[in-house]
Amino acid sequence: MTSAEQWLLKPSENAPRYLEAICKVSGLSEDDVLGDCRERHLVRARQLFYACLRSEGMSWTRIARLVNRDHTTVMRGVDNVPSDAIKEILVLAKEY
Repeated sequence: MTSAEQWLLKPSENAPRYLEAICKVSGLSEDDVLGDCRERHLVRARQLFYACLRSEGMSWTRIARLVNRDHTTVMRGVDNVPSDAIKEILVLAKEY
């Protein structure tokens, strides 16, 4: 694996905090949030995770590779998340 590929697959240092905050707020496990199930409440939590990563400047491609999705799935998911929800999770993530 090249260093560029390793960088793309390396999560942001805040990704675990975002995921933990989303799991605590939603009552879901990390496997639920990152899984493939398309139940609405799971998809919403997953989209919120994408939006948090995007808010710190992570590229669409990098997010997609991190969560094993297509970049267009991530783009559409972020469009569905209200900015207030993103701000709330970012504040909660700082507490962890």
